[in-house]
Amino acid sequence: SFVRPELLDLIFSETREQLGSKVFEVGLGALSVARGALPASVLATILVDEPLLRQTLNSPLVRRLETPGEPVYELREEVVREHLRSRWAKSEPEHHRRIAEAVTPALQSKNASPQAREYALRNLLQHWLAVDREAAYRLCTDASYLTEKCRTMGVEAVLRDLRRCFAAEEPSHDRDLLHSMTEILSEESSLIQKEPDALATLL
Repeated sequence: SFVRPELLDLIFSETREQLGSKVFEVGLGALSVARGALPASVLATILVDEPLLRQTLNSPLVRRLETPGEPVYELREEVVREHLRSRWAKSEPEHHRRIAEAVTPALQSKNASPQAREYALRNLLQHWLAVDREAAYRLCTDASYLTEKCRTMGVEAVLRDLRRCFAAEEPSHDRDLLHSMTEILSEESSLIQKEPDALATLL
């Protein structure tokens, strides 16, 4: 149900008292900047402590989505997200960093859930762009990441990442490289879509 904005401060005040500042600011803070529902394993990495994780997941401001596989969670209302982000604007980069650091291992680990891996492939670059352009650049020029993203989400998703990273870079040799990569992959998009492993060879 819709949460009226005038009630949010009262709800947040009560929630903070019930959950404590770490759950309120770290757990809900991460959910407020997430670019989709966060897998439980990602929230567990961010919060570290099992009781803190349970408190976050059981918060009245959080809901579990009914999806197959690992449980995923999001804030219950968009107005809640907007209110939290306006309230925590200064700490927003730290929330992006926590999520980026928590989901990065999902790209390398065979034990990561499909939900965590998909979240990383779909959203990791944008979290790094919000807080660390150098890390974003490293990711966007990582042929193994680009190949896996192409295999899972298609060549257009890879091109969107390259364009986002290009737009965030100041004029430099790095920016020139991103432009060249984008041109090459655009020209060979039909081939790469059919054979994602050709991407690394082309680059």
